[in-house]
Amino acid sequence: MKYINRETGIVMDFEHKISGGDWVEFNSAQSKSVEKVQEPKAEEPVEEVEEDFDLTKMKVAELRDYAAENQIELPSEAKKEEIIEIIAEAFQG
Repeated sequence: MKYINRETGIVMDFEHKISGGDWVEFNSAQSKSVEKVQEPKAEEPVEEVEEDFDLTKMKVAELRDYAAENQIELPSEAKKEEIIEIIAEAFQG
């Protein structure tokens, strides 16, 4: 299932249902009716988010790099699905 974070606009695909935070189910057929992403406050730096950002399309090394860039700690033995879930949980914050 695909989910979108209403705050960040990140779309991710998960095998398991997720809930909480700003995550809602995302259906590409309904993409035009998805709630508008909140505009950043003036004091926050504007971060451009790719609409097609999909962690499931990234390789494990890319996921680990992405986690490191976003200061997300990962267990060394974590597999791709676990890494994706840890990253998603970090953004639910």
